Amino acid sequence: MSLERDLFARLRPVKDKLSAYGFCEENGIYVYEERFMDGAFLAHVEVSRESGISGKVIDTDLGEEYTAFRAVRRNAYAADVREKYLDILEQIARSCFEPVPFISEQANRLAEWIRDTWQDIPDAPFKRVKGHVFRDPVSSKWYALIGTVSRNKLDPDADDTETEILDLKTGDTPVEERLKIRGVYPAWHMNKKNWYTVILDDTVSDEQLKEMLRDSRKAILPPPSRLSAHDWLIPSNPAIYDVYGAFKRYQVLHWHTRKKIGKGDTIYIYSAAPVKAIILRCICDGHDETGACIMRVQEFYAPERYPLSELKAHGLNTVRFITRIPNELKAWLEDN
Repeated sequence: MSLERDLFARLRPVKDKLSAYGFCEENGIYVYEERFMDGAFLAHVEVSRESGISGKVIDTDLGEEYTAFRAVRRNAYAADVREKYLDILEQIARSCFEPVPFISEQANRLAEWIRDTWQDIPDAPFKRVKGHVFRDPVSSKWYALIGTVSRNKLDPDADDTETEILDLKTGDTPVEERLKIRGVYPAWHMNKKNWYTVILDDTVSDEQLKEMLRDSRKAILPPPSRLSAHDWLIPSNPAIYDVYGAFKRYQVLHWHTRKKIGKGDTIYIYSAAPVKAIILRCICDGHDETGACIMRVQEFYAPERYPLSELKAHGLNTVRFITRIPNELKAWLEDN
């Protein structure tokens, strides 16, 4: 990597700031020049979307490019030129660029899309290796990893340029099918049976990568629950407590439970034998100072409306304890 690309590797130019700083734009290329060391040298810096940032130092007396400052071994004068040139570049970086998490434009575009789509933010769990992972916030399982690798490690015919890659988990589409796509390789960092690697140089389009990311993220998510998120069934024993009569009288009851019933959740009260049916529907209005659920009645039902036989026929497995209602039963209750 060149001196310029190394310094600006994780920075992105801001067009308005480039112009304000003194860059001149022509055909999409922004050019800035500045004399230094009493006019003996001219720094020529170019910024473009396609090639990134590049620069050179011109010896103004000779009118030729001065390259001695780039050598590994350099004399004191060349070292001084390098230092002054770096000062110019660092000032440009501070004034005209903003930090981004990744080197390639494609990696940064995908990171922004992931954040906007799922609100997932990459983290860097490795101490010695540069790499960022995207994970499901609930299970913490990875579905994508962005890192760097020498290009020739993926393709023996390529050079040793360091490049950014994206590791993805296989989902509905087998790895073998992914490897038929130009720019996709056997997984470099991960298990090759379950993962594959994509080079982030726009060989694979953003739209293709978004489809791959959806597939990868889907592969690590748990299967959808058959239980509704906000509908509950609470069993009651009429021989112990007349919950039907209590709601008729007070309309609101405070019910202690360890279940995490939320405000706005729907609650169906089931009455045990001899009734064996759902007898009323409530809504949770919140919780009191003791943590009890404040249940307000919404509707009373005749026992023959929702008998146990129908509840079982529509997916209910138990009436022995407080439980979430299966989605199938929820739909039937709402339809009826």
